[in-house]
Amino acid sequence: MELISTEFRCNNRCVFCAQDGLPAEKFSKDEQDLIAKAKAACQKDSTIAFVGGEPTLHEGLIPAVSAAKAFGAAYVLIQTNGRRLAYSSFTQNLKNAGADALDISLQGSTGDMHDYHTQTPGSWAQTILGIKHARKAGFRVGISTVITRSNFRHLSEIAHLVHRLGAEAFHLSLAMPYGRAGKSWARVIPLAEMARPHLTEALNLSKSLGLKTELGHAFSETTSPLFAGIGPYQRGELETASHSKKSGDASYARPKPGLRERRGPPKTGTKLKELFPEIFTGADIPGGKP
Repeated sequence: MELISTEFRCNNRCVFCAQDGLPAEKFSKDEQDLIAKAKAACQKDSTIAFVGGEPTLHEGLIPAVSAAKAFGAAYVLIQTNGRRLAYSSFTQNLKNAGADALDISLQGSTGDMHDYHTQTPGSWAQTILGIKHARKAGFRVGISTVITRSNFRHLSEIAHLVHRLGAEAFHLSLAMPYGRAGKSWARVIPLAEMARPHLTEALNLSKSLGLKTELGHAFSETTSPLFAGIGPYQRGELETASHSKKSGDASYARPKPGLRERRGPPKTGTKLKELFPEIFTGADIPGGKP
């Protein structure tokens, strides 16, 4: 999967944002530049993903999706917070341009929970409406949730909501201690022993509901087309982050613009294995390992 970065501009201010403080000038703001990036990334039958920031804020997104399809992309995925999808005309135009799937972030089972994470009142209502519009327009939808101290007790509730909304897959990942979360990781990142039973329950429930389910950023062949993963990061960089480092430490893993996401054979994240060893044994997971 080729990743095309738009820009860091976003209409949410998530408490766990990894990109806070990074140099936005390295990312594309110009429509023609984004179209050129899309063309350059395309090969015959290629798969590409637009990531940000928030790609739907970029006015060149729809032309770039059209260009990608015209130049050979077989499949186009967009990573988004889903808010602009609340405008049904935009959602339909995106579909008409050739986009196939959406990786939509959802951080809570209620408006208060989600809006706390995004620090944007009303964002939950827009995201929920956006998901409904996406499903009506015929998009494949995967939903991603970042596990934090403020939502880990509600992961099963979120799984139920994901199922009710008609999403195809559910992706859970840990908040990592850099970017905005790095400045206050003790308030954002949950203790593993506290989160473990809730996470295990949510994984069991999600699978029982028939959702394709992933933990971490190593996706299987069935879920890979639905998730853009970790945006413009190289695989493995995030797993090197440690809670023992001081917030703001320059040695934290950082995004590198314009890189290709490396997707090898399905495997589990080493950091997640350290934190949740029981989950990765598959003992309590219906059907084996997650």
